[in-house]
Amino acid sequence: MEVERAAALQSELTAAVEAWLKRNPKFHAVLARQLLLGADAKLDATGAVMKEMNKRKPKFAELPTVKVNKPEPPAPEAK
Repeated sequence: MEVERAAALQSELTAAVEAWLKRNPKFHAVLARQLLLGADAKLDATGAVMKEMNKRKPKFAELPTVKVNKPEPPAPEAK
């Protein structure tokens, strides 16, 4: 289940980055911060890409329906 959620989010992130890159042709790549050894702070597009992500609605797999039967209360003890 977690793999499907991660894949759905990755797909939406990729689409958001591609949309942002189309509107910002002076940029040629978007890299994860963990991959950078250093960069000028003015090149940080995190906020802009997150705004694009917030416009999107990821489609997750449907969750299964679970029915829980409430146990019967115990019968009163006879005295």
